[in-house]
Amino acid sequence: MSEHTLCSRPWDIPIYYSYNNSFSYCSKTPKIKIDTELLQKLGDNFWSNHPDILDRRKSLLQGRRHSDCEACWKLEDNGFKSARNVDDVHYFMRRNIKDLSWETAWSEFQAIPNIEYSNYTNNLEIFLNNTCDAKCTYCNESYSSLWESEKRRFNELPLNFAKSKIKNKEIETSFWNWYKNKASKTVCRVGFMGGEPLIQDELYECFDKLIDIHTSLEPRDDPEPIEIYIVSNLNTPNALLDKFLKYAEKLKKYFKIKLQVSGEALGLRLEYIRFGVEYKQWQNNIHKIFKNQNIEVAFQPTINLLSLPTLDKYLKFFLDLCLEYRFVKLYFNTVSYPLPQSPMLAYKKFTPHIDDAITTLNKIIESDQEFEKQRAKSYTRFLDGLSKIKTFIFAKDLRLEEAKLFYQYFSILDTRRKTNLVNCFPEFKEMYEQGAQYEC
Repeated sequence: MSEHTLCSRPWDIPIYYSYNNSFSYCSKTPKIKIDTELLQKLGDNFWSNHPDILDRRKSLLQGRRHSDCEACWKLEDNGFKSARNVDDVHYFMRRNIKDLSWETAWSEFQAIPNIEYSNYTNNLEIFLNNTCDAKCTYCNESYSSLWESEKRRFNELPLNFAKSKIKNKEIETSFWNWYKNKASKTVCRVGFMGGEPLIQDELYECFDKLIDIHTSLEPRDDPEPIEIYIVSNLNTPNALLDKFLKYAEKLKKYFKIKLQVSGEALGLRLEYIRFGVEYKQWQNNIHKIFKNQNIEVAFQPTINLLSLPTLDKYLKFFLDLCLEYRFVKLYFNTVSYPLPQSPMLAYKKFTPHIDDAITTLNKIIESDQEFEKQRAKSYTRFLDGLSKIKTFIFAKDLRLEEAKLFYQYFSILDTRRKTNLVNCFPEFKEMYEQGAQYEC
């Protein structure tokens, strides 16, 4: 058996897509449409041990690369670290199977009776819907209602998309029953995704459900509070941000609240990449969140091609915030699709920009005097991610086919949104013009 295939995510990270009645284990894998007949038959076990998920777990235990996990295999085959938490498999399996010895080799796992069944939900994610106040250049209709509107206007939506946003009360009730009966006893983290969660009524409905459920339950054995985390573009209007902060005050009895701030550039560049976000509002909201004692802050920029030239300035902005308030985690996240947004389309002229970002990141690491293992790990992973990008592009020339894709993608966006990429990102003038020439 190959140890390479194991990962705990198919056991302990269920994801519920409430807006289109589907679910999965791990956000990198395909969604499973929820069959209400199977749901009625399996009850709580539907969410923990769906037949398709059992099949994936068995494949991984047997050393076979399951097709659902293709995204991670592609990254690893190209030398990048994927989302697979292979280093933590023993830890999570011991939580799932209490008498599992640390000495048990991975090759012995598949012989353990019923090991493919999950008894332990560690991390739960809920995708509310695609309502959003931005249409980031690398996003799509599944995660942004503004993208959906734009694609609808130009007849570019998938044929089945219009039918996907129909909530089912039976499914929703089953999910929350499962959470109360099973997941609430073991879950460490509950995440809310969008769209933009902070502007969605559904987020606060879920908060009310969580408060009601945990008020009715006996205290958990785990002394650590459950973490609620939200990924937000933080373009939130003042009234809605205040609403969120009031809920954070109510939630703190049972939960620790973490807000993961997305955004990967400053000023007009941020407003171009995250079209619809107002930089001044974003900046003011960041300071407001840092000042709130009920909120733990983390940053989750999405590294994309356009963010590379000024990534060092973004990281300096991050360092200044840490020095003013406190040092927080910095998660590495990168665009792989759509291809014209991938940092892997960069070429050797962009290597100095990566070097500048690495230098600034090292200053962040040196400045963080109060060592905290998980925070330090986030910096190290970010540094590793930047180093991998540099290794990929440092000897790479501008490729005409990639320039063509780049021009095609952004010339369409500029026409539709009345923006000008080259004015905002002059570093890409050569690539844009080469693509335009090749297109002709």
